[in-house]
This record gives sequence, structure tokens and C-alpha cells, in this order.
Amino acid sequence: MVLASRVALLSILACISSIANAELKLNVDYKFYSISPHHESEIIQELNSKSPIRKEGRVAHGITRVNLQWRPVMLPRSQACELTGIEAQLSLLYTLPQLELSTPNSELKTAFDTSYEVLHTHELGHGELAIQAAKAIESQLVGMTHSEGCAALEQQAIATAKQIYAHYKKMELEYDKLTDHGRQQSAVDTPIPAPNS
Repeated sequence: MVLASRVALLSILACISSIANAELKLNVDYKFYSISPHHESEIIQELNSKSPIRKEGRVAHGITRVNLQWRPVMLPRSQACELTGIEAQLSLLYTLPQLELSTPNSELKTAFDTSYEVLHTHELGHGELAIQAAKAIESQLVGMTHSEGCAALEQQAIATAKQIYAHYKKMELEYDKLTDHGRQQSAVDTPIPAPNS
């Protein structure tokens, strides 16, 4: 793993530690598909033919699957019900290629590693956006109250969370547009728009 992915991973870990009080449970997993090119010029062809990822009639070389589930913790009070916390579970599944060579080839491995690191960093950016969405849900919902009781508060919280998640999905589309799905992305300095900005 080169420095770029380490930098991206460290930024995600920093973001995770900043939302530890939100009781976020984070599960990260990887799924790989294999490519076996014989020459550098065959890498793209192999990625296109071996990738299991199809989106809107196009082949994608990597994808991040996000599953965010949350539950409000509410406390009934004499005048109103208060949302005092969020129990959230975020699962991230990264699907990426891996190189399988029948014979060692350092030039081919270097070429693959370079493209892989940019793709991996791009997908980590999608994961970071999901973490930011979870953080935004926690920060905007905790402290909410409703005078008509906890059932009404829960409905209000769900509606607010849906708005936040819709904004997150919009930021994902903007991130892909900004980076051309990672094709125009610097592995180190591409800014990631925050979903609560």
C-alpha cells in the first residue's frame, strides 16, 4: 500500500474517532475480483471484462456499498420528549480489483498498483462521505425535542435524517462528477465535500 492510501485511511480513522461519542459502530470489509493481464496495455481490458460492477449500462472498476442504520434514543420528559442519543451502525463494503499473475512481472505490477491506488483512494472518499453523513445525522438530531411526545419526535427525526441522507447522496454524485469517478483524481489532494455544508 502506498502513501496515498495510507493518508486517505488515516483521514477516515480520524473522522471515525471524532464521532466515537455518537456510538457509531463501523464495519469495513473488502471484496476483490481478479484480473490477469499479460501486458500493461491489457489492464483496462481486463478490468472491463472481469469487473462484476455494472452501473447504468457502464462498467465500473470499483464501488463502495454503504449500509447506514440508526436508532434514536429518546427520553420522555414532563413537557416534551427529547432525543438524547443515536445508536448507529455503518457498514462499508469496498469492491476492488486484485492482480493475479502466473509469473512475476514487476513492470505490470507497478502499472497496476498505480491505477489501483487512485481507485482505492477514490472509493475511500465515498466511505468518508458516508461517515460524514452518519456524523451529520448525530449532530443534527441529538437534542431535538417534541412537545407531542416520543412518537411525534421519532417521525420528525426520521424526516430530518432522510433529508441529511438525500444531501449525502447528492454530495456523492458531485464527488463522482468532480473526480470523473476517480479518473481525474489526485490520490492525495482531491477535496471531499461535506454533506452538511
